[in-house]
Amino acid sequence: MRKPLTILFSAALVLTLAATALAQTTSEQLPGTWILAPNPRAESGTLVFNDDGTYVLEERHVADGVQVGVTGQYLVDESASPVRIDLCLEQCGGPGSEWTTRFGILRFLEDGGLEIRTSPDVNPPTEFTTEEDPYTMILTRGGKF
Repeated sequence: MRKPLTILFSAALVLTLAATALAQTTSEQLPGTWILAPNPRAESGTLVFNDDGTYVLEERHVADGVQVGVTGQYLVDESASPVRIDLCLEQCGGPGSEWTTRFGILRFLEDGGLEIRTSPDVNPPTEFTTEEDPYTMILTRGGKF
């Protein structure tokens, strides 16, 4: 009788841990280092989301091989569907920030990766697409703080 109870307890523990992981909000899952997969705009790069709402994006451009870095603040709107993210240069909401912000949507992929699709203008995308474009970043987890 002891063995079935052990198995039952173990199964309950696994389900509880899985439910806890699924219950994490997007903002809780986001912090850490993400590795950028090659895309039409960048051949490589990293995107680091910090717990304090800041980010650092470094990427090497396909066209000229130049390494560029951007830092700023990010805002996540989990009430939107799909979840929205604003990647602001410097600080979000400042004068003129609408011209220096990447407005986007994000989702976590089944393999644990992250997809962020931004827009070339102030209107964030409304859905994800299977078409490859320079405004979509596919990222894999590179480490968590």
